[in-house]
Amino acid sequence: MNTGGAAPLALPAPEGISIASVTLSVLKSPVVSTVSKAFNKTLKFVKPVVHYGFVPLVLYLGFETSETQPTLIQLVLPI
Repeated sequence: MNTGGAAPLALPAPEGISIASVTLSVLKSPVVSTVSKAFNKTLKFVKPVVHYGFVPLVLYLGFETSETQPTLIQLVLPI
């Protein structure tokens, strides 16, 4: 069923060049390797920060937005 929009243009691959070979040559470039290494380093840092910081962040935001803001001693001592 045609919705009135233009059909996507599908161009054939040039002779002797496959999409797989183009993809592999792009993935082997030094820029992609550098970006991939930087992304992995960043991910190794961010994952533990998010993992261990999510619940404290939610608690902090909840205490900051509540009408009665407890002190630190009230938070630590369950009295």
